Amino acid sequence: MRRTTLVLQIFLLVFLLGFGCLAETDFPSSKSEVLTNTQSVDLDGDGIQDYIIYDFAPVSAGGDGINVQRHISVSVLTNATYTSLNQDLTDVDLLVADQSLSEFSISRMQDETVCSGMIGISGMYCDDVIGCSRKCSAASVRCRKSTEIYEEQLGSSMIDYGNDNNLIVSHIRNARRMVMELRNANDEDRNAYLFKTREMVWTVADINANPIYSYPAFTFCDHSDFGIPFVLEAAGKIGNYTTSPASYHYTVLLSVKPSDGSGAGRLDAEISGVGLADSLPKSVVEKPEEISSRQKLTTGINGSYAVVSWDSTKASDQGYAVMYAFTSSEPPEALLQGLNPPDLKVRKVNLALLAPTNFFILSINDIVKNYYLAYGAGIGITLAIIFFIYNLAVLIYHAVNERMAGASLTVAFRKAFGRTVVSWKTDLLISIAALALGFHVATTMAEQPAAIPSLVESINVIIKSEMGMVGIALTIIGVMLAYFTIENIAKIIILERVYGMVIRKEKDQFLSMATELKDKIKELETLIDEYTRDDFDVSKEYDILNSLKAEKTDWVSKEVTVRNKATIEEHLSRADSAVSSLRERKKIADENWPKWKESISKMLVEQDEVYTSSLITVPASLRAWALGRYVKESGVEGISFERDSLRKKKVSPQQLVREMIDKELLKGAVVLKQDKIAVAEFAEGSGTVMSALTLKLNSHLQSMAKNLGQHPPQSFVSIGDKSVIVLMKNRTVDSVLFLNKDKFKDAVEQWKAKMKIFDSSG
Repeated sequence: MRRTTLVLQIFLLVFLLGFGCLAETDFPSSKSEVLTNTQSVDLDGDGIQDYIIYDFAPVSAGGDGINVQRHISVSVLTNATYTSLNQDLTDVDLLVADQSLSEFSISRMQDETVCSGMIGISGMYCDDVIGCSRKCSAASVRCRKSTEIYEEQLGSSMIDYGNDNNLIVSHIRNARRMVMELRNANDEDRNAYLFKTREMVWTVADINANPIYSYPAFTFCDHSDFGIPFVLEAAGKIGNYTTSPASYHYTVLLSVKPSDGSGAGRLDAEISGVGLADSLPKSVVEKPEEISSRQKLTTGINGSYAVVSWDSTKASDQGYAVMYAFTSSEPPEALLQGLNPPDLKVRKVNLALLAPTNFFILSINDIVKNYYLAYGAGIGITLAIIFFIYNLAVLIYHAVNERMAGASLTVAFRKAFGRTVVSWKTDLLISIAALALGFHVATTMAEQPAAIPSLVESINVIIKSEMGMVGIALTIIGVMLAYFTIENIAKIIILERVYGMVIRKEKDQFLSMATELKDKIKELETLIDEYTRDDFDVSKEYDILNSLKAEKTDWVSKEVTVRNKATIEEHLSRADSAVSSLRERKKIADENWPKWKESISKMLVEQDEVYTSSLITVPASLRAWALGRYVKESGVEGISFERDSLRKKKVSPQQLVREMIDKELLKGAVVLKQDKIAVAEFAEGSGTVMSALTLKLNSHLQSMAKNLGQHPPQSFVSIGDKSVIVLMKNRTVDSVLFLNKDKFKDAVEQWKAKMKIFDSSG
């Protein structure tokens, strides 16, 4: 199977697993909030409730099996002013007040220790939401179950709890410093001390209003006054006072849950995200931007309401929650009068098609008792089934098409699966290794979830466990490679039987092409060597030869693959084209050479030089070669081929004779033109005597011929032991050559070829 097809299949599967069939439904609020329980506590007995807890009845979202429920807790900050002061205030009174503050610190610390232990932060401080909730999960099973829905709310409440306790410590420290200076203090300083004690009362109230004390799903800690009577005693030592409400701190927690309280096992339509829009009376929340939350909220104004919106794309069948807080000068009654349920938007994903996958996961988990192994195996089996169905569909499709076209099933198998590479041994080894390593990681290094999550919620559970993800990935790889092992073996067995002969025939054809390519390369190399000796232009073919050698044809031809077959075919085409092209160009050159030679000669006579561009009757690729061959074959002295032109060189007779003397072809020569000495050159001496003798010899020969009634001889040779004298006549030139006996033939032939220059010289 092709790699691109495999990647495409995996992409489609991930897409289906990730999104399914999405649907979004809006549930605008149409019912009124129903208050089911109110709990209020006056910690200091001043008649003002210091914290109040409101629980509301769940509101059904359109009968879709989803409930929305509200919880509100309020802590009240009070102002206080001394109405009368202790006129007999002594240092002992101040010491008693300080001792009361110390007693309050001890009592508060005891209650804090108990509660901190319950939520897993005893002796430590946490400052991030996830870290806090995980500490709580590690401390108790109850806390771990709460984090399935309320992880962010629980973590945020724990941070607020820690901040309030630190704030009380600061208030106690400042109050104890202030109290020792109150004997001679003015009213302003005494009232400042009094307000510091009220802040302690409010902070204790805020702790009791915290969801870890007040929310029914939490209630990890029991309500306590933290020793508030000691604070009242410390404030009362200074004088009598009255209190009044200053502000109200509200904490609102909204939850969205299935109406049956559990969504486990619901695969037909599971919640994949929700959106909430909560409307609060604008008279209570005048500045929505001051609403705070550690979750991502958006706030705004809509008419007479402040709107708080929150959206989650998290998949869950257990539920969702959002928590926010604000401070107002208005009492809870003003909030409750204009309160309606929040608008709800629900997104659901239909995973009915993945019911088999869920069945595999649950069944395997019952056997191996390990969720991560079961999850990886379930996904791997699902993938294997999809690949099997895909292969079967491809085979059926090609079988039907080929049968309709009149072809055999052999052709259908070939088109469906192509050439199968034997890989089952490697796949099997990697599969065993991946499964073994996955088993080790999943069983010894990954913490199992407290409960088996639904399929849609499984992603959220898995991403929290790094080792769990590793175990799942290794298990999926192991199962998939086990399937590929079986698939590869099956294909090999079936395909070998169906078209084994065809494969062998193709292999023979491939090897035949490889052999033919080697022969063509050798033939091209031979032609290049042969034509190079003739100075024929083979540069293009030489480049092709080098490229074919560089491709390592022997290595390519060892393995029969589609790629190697295409490479061999392409190389064979190039080599065959190069041989044909080179032979054709040489044939054209040989057939047309006499005409080209005659044309070049005429051009030289007319203009003393010939350019390659002037040879319009010669193919462009052969023009340089034609000029070079002309120089080589013509034997005409004084012609040179330089770059792209043929030129005549000016050569004097003296230079010609001297050149032959330097080559030791001649000892000397005397050239007569019109019975006068034209050239007299000798290797040794000035040649004056020889010139005189030559003139006399020429005169005697002419007289003797006249007396005999004959023409003067055209050539005359006098041969000695080592030297030879040659007399040669031309139309206008008589030459007498003095040369060594062993150089006679070469010297005479070259002299005859060069005598034309004497004819053309002035």
